[in-house]
Amino acid sequence: MSFAKSGLCSLVVLLAAIGGTAASDGAAAFVRACLYLPSVPQKPVSFGFVAGGPDDQCMLIPGSDGKAVADKKGLTCVDIGRVQSKSISSGGDLCLTADSIWNLSYSADNVRTGKGSTKSLWSNPLFGDNSVHLEDRSPGTVLCGSKNLCSGTELKWSGFGIPEIFFIFRPNESR
Repeated sequence: MSFAKSGLCSLVVLLAAIGGTAASDGAAAFVRACLYLPSVPQKPVSFGFVAGGPDDQCMLIPGSDGKAVADKKGLTCVDIGRVQSKSISSGGDLCLTADSIWNLSYSADNVRTGKGSTKSLWSNPLFGDNSVHLEDRSPGTVLCGSKNLCSGTELKWSGFGIPEIFFIFRPNESR
């Protein structure tokens, strides 16, 4: 083996060691799904979130469904758990080059609060920050880095961490 080839092999091993599982496993985050009510509801609103959907693609860990009751103004959140994209190909899939897509939806027992959904794209580049970007989304749906209402639709973070992120649905809002 030539020096150039052995040097390249050493570089690949070094990058794998530095990147750990972050580069091979995909972008990961602890997800909380929230419903934002601008006023106190006349009666408590029961709602449930469905983590993942039939259109999911290249997701290693889809999280878990969750239910809650909102009886106050502001945010009511449920833990969806760890959600993680898949950035390597296996079993004939094309996840090495395909988008990682994850869906999240909710429905409520109150007609006014209704239902909503969003499709998110998860990215785990070899170099650079991990990211999640909202694509198709119900009006007013945002993606925040803390349990505070924000206006964002994209979050980025270092490949060496697993942040807590908040998908916040705002029923009856406009984009």
